[in-house]
Amino acid sequence: MALDSKTRSSKDQKVVPMRQKIAIITGAARWGSYLRAQLMRFFPNEVEIDEYNADENPLREPADADLLLIAAPIVYHSVRGYFSPSTPAVHLSTTLTMHQYKMVREIRAGAQVLVVNDSESAVISTISELYELGLTHLKYYPYTTTPVTSEVRPSIAITPGESWLVPDYVDEIVDIGSRVIDLPCLTEIAIYLGLEHLLKGDIFSKYSSELCVKKNSLSYLLDRSRAVSEVFLSLTSTLGAGLVIVDRMGLIQDCNDIAAGIIGNRKNVIGKQIGQLLPCQPTRELEHITHNSDTQLISFNNTAVSVRVIPIKMHDVSCGALVSINSFEENERRQQNLRRQIQKKGHVAKWNFDDIITVNSDMLALKIAAEKHAKSNATVLITGESGTGKEVLAQAIHNASDRKDCPFVSLNCATLPNELLESALFGYEEGVFTGVRKGGKIGLLELAATGTVFLDEIGDMDLELQARILRVLEDRDILRIGGDTAYPVDIRVIAATNQDLWDLMGKGQFRQDLYYRLNVIPLEPIPLRQRTDDILLLFRHFAKLKDRTYTLSPEAEAYLVAYPWYGNIRELLNWVEYLSLLDLDHLELKDMQRLLHVRQKREQPGPHSADEQVEAPAPTLVQKVELNPEQELTLQRFYVEIAGGELHYYLVMQTLIRGHGQGVGRHTIFTDVRREGYQLSEIEIRRIVQMLCRHQLALQGSGRTGARITPLGMAAFEEMRGNPCLKNMLNFLDN
Repeated sequence: MALDSKTRSSKDQKVVPMRQKIAIITGAARWGSYLRAQLMRFFPNEVEIDEYNADENPLREPADADLLLIAAPIVYHSVRGYFSPSTPAVHLSTTLTMHQYKMVREIRAGAQVLVVNDSESAVISTISELYELGLTHLKYYPYTTTPVTSEVRPSIAITPGESWLVPDYVDEIVDIGSRVIDLPCLTEIAIYLGLEHLLKGDIFSKYSSELCVKKNSLSYLLDRSRAVSEVFLSLTSTLGAGLVIVDRMGLIQDCNDIAAGIIGNRKNVIGKQIGQLLPCQPTRELEHITHNSDTQLISFNNTAVSVRVIPIKMHDVSCGALVSINSFEENERRQQNLRRQIQKKGHVAKWNFDDIITVNSDMLALKIAAEKHAKSNATVLITGESGTGKEVLAQAIHNASDRKDCPFVSLNCATLPNELLESALFGYEEGVFTGVRKGGKIGLLELAATGTVFLDEIGDMDLELQARILRVLEDRDILRIGGDTAYPVDIRVIAATNQDLWDLMGKGQFRQDLYYRLNVIPLEPIPLRQRTDDILLLFRHFAKLKDRTYTLSPEAEAYLVAYPWYGNIRELLNWVEYLSLLDLDHLELKDMQRLLHVRQKREQPGPHSADEQVEAPAPTLVQKVELNPEQELTLQRFYVEIAGGELHYYLVMQTLIRGHGQGVGRHTIFTDVRREGYQLSEIEIRRIVQMLCRHQLALQGSGRTGARITPLGMAAFEEMRGNPCLKNMLNFLDN
């Protein structure tokens, strides 16, 4: 059986198609080798290639080929007779890569350049190609064998791989390397050989993205149509911005009115290089940008302009870009206006978990738990004393949640009468109230849609309003006052209170069902007096916020740690605020006491009238009893060690004093403290007595005789009794 010219066979092999043959016709051997390497990139397994040229491998006998690639038309006419008349021929057309294009584009505009190639026809072809690619910013002079006149001696030369031909008077050589086969030529070759399916592959797509395209070529028109179709999709994400449309080479194709108001008349900017008009890294490197660039700020006509590049692709191949430009001042003005509107409404959470400063192990555990639960949508109930940072914790939870970019609406339930509180939360329909805005008003719960509502001091809310909040938690809908339509709402609720809700429920002042709806995630910030390891840390942190740095004496540090901080972090912040107004860099104990005296004078005027207030003596570590230095040091250590527990020691020492020097047992102390209205277990009393004995403030008797107070203990008791902070606490508990 005879085989046709496209197949081969052997005894042990199956019949397989023969590879098709391309004959390259050039004038120089090195040009043929270069074209061969390019073709093998696209058809590595499909073709064989023969090279014929005038200087090294001229044709002298008939040859076989499936396609002729003609790089030198003059040589082609002399060899055409060696091939079959039916053999198709493709005339080579070339272009530049984006890298080559950029090398020429970066030559300063208006420069005189000499274009050098191996023949005068090749020089003219190169100059024509540069013009066709839009590189019209230079003055080109063709290199010829005729000597150049003295009037025109370009100092820069451009050559496509023929730098050895550049004359000596040229100072700078821009060797762009050999030009490459363009897409129309490759497409024609593939179609003639029946290999057009390869045009859809990754090799051709990648090669296409590397090339420049000529304005009069089919590829250029295709790129333009692709860009136009993609622009409409890209515009949806950039509405309101100045937009400039550029092709793959960075040439401006069009722009909208906003952009024209910044860079100038559309007719004047079309065709210009975006990288030269708005120079910055994204516009200079358009060919390398695969994702939306970061916004760059540049100066244009003495105006700050923000620039952002958004690449346009089709099938992962770049076909241009959108350049978003805006006047920075105008954009900043709009942003500031929006920020002011939002901030006026108080719908921004500014605190994060990093703002909760602590090294206390219990507080760190609370932070970890709160941050863990922040990602959920469960309701949170934050309880604790005033000043412990309940709202800071609520804001941190919001900012760590998936709702962080949505509103954070905060309302203190204790600041408004019930009627106003209800309308503020739920809003009202038009006509419900006389003299209010037309169309009604949206409530804070609706305003917080997709965000978080923080209800502070919820323990002060009346029972009727509690029932409405319960419905919101159960049904997730809002009914405005005077309305009959419920609006669904997606919100997370965080509530807080400094009251004992169990006590309020026992008195019938807080709904049990609402409590259990709120108490899904219970959190309780720890009072500052129980976080003694945080006191100095927070003191220095708040001082730094006031641009102050203090050194403290050991006594001052001990005083800060021992102070009970009944106002918690808020009181400490106020203390730092006061100290920052004093011209001090080093703080002694007297500076601490001076502030305490000011507070005492303001809060406890005593029996005198406001006009007759007298200065109360500033508390000292020892009062009324003369002590030696060793005893004073003992008392200082004692105060530091019992920091935060002064009340309990005061109650025990008071009972010991009532013993008139006789021993007092633990059960007697327990009964006496209970009679005063306080609770202390006998185990706690035992620990307190042992501490008093260790610091020589009490003596433990033998057997069951109990403990008795010492003179040093009497001095300590007198000092504690004169402490106005302890007085305040006793008065508060008594009331």
